[in-house]
Amino acid sequence: MVHPLSERHDETRPGLHLVLPDPFEVAPVRTALSLLLRGRGALRAHSLRRPGEDLPPELRIARYGLGVRRDADRAVSKLVEAAVRGAHVDVRPLPPDEAGRAATANMLAEAAESTLLLVAWTRQGELPDPARLEPLLTRYRGPVGLLIDDRGPPLREVLGVGPGPGASPASQGAVDAASELLDAIERSHPTWRLNPSSLKEAQVALADVGPRTLVVMPVVDHTPEQLGDPETLELRLPGRLLLVFGPSESRAARLLALCGAISAGRAARAAS
Repeated sequence: MVHPLSERHDETRPGLHLVLPDPFEVAPVRTALSLLLRGRGALRAHSLRRPGEDLPPELRIARYGLGVRRDADRAVSKLVEAAVRGAHVDVRPLPPDEAGRAATANMLAEAAESTLLLVAWTRQGELPDPARLEPLLTRYRGPVGLLIDDRGPPLREVLGVGPGPGASPASQGAVDAASELLDAIERSHPTWRLNPSSLKEAQVALADVGPRTLVVMPVVDHTPEQLGDPETLELRLPGRLLLVFGPSESRAARLLALCGAISAGRAARAAS
């Protein structure tokens, strides 16, 4: 029996929600497809900005049209964009109005607690808008990941850095979510796991990371010490970094603070 697209399992039961700052960022989509939890569900991607949002109305209408198009027109446009950009996932911009964004935040909040909400950007692109990102984070109750990606060659290997000794029981949610991600991605990529016995051991392992390596780390009490100065985080790790936050009241504030520190570091380097 053939069902409409909206009734398919991969439309109604996504395995991973991806939040992008811009609808044309392809690299995080490429990486996120490798992270689907044990093959369950599918990737559903959202962007915080609409295509051409900064353009004057006349240019935006000329480039992207006005009004709702037919399903056939949308399908053809999706195929053309996928062929040009190399992405085969439909990135859905968040609604421009506050009520529409609130409805999207509520929809994400109703997702199963095991579904990962992944906030991603590339080191060559823009950071997520904190004002639009915060409502999604504060209402979501499942695990949240922060992915710093790269537009270069695709990842080739994965390094999972465990919490090491002394992690508090409150960090177990982040550890479990990171472990599940590693279980999923090791089906298609060489994956190594390290449980460092000291801060120095973790820093030595991170210093050996190459440009085609994805580092997966749960955020626990001493994770900031392992990563070092957050303002220069994008520069010190040449590969890809995925930080996993477990459910907690301070999770949204910690993730937004990290984004703010990286943004401040970019601004300082641009001004120097």
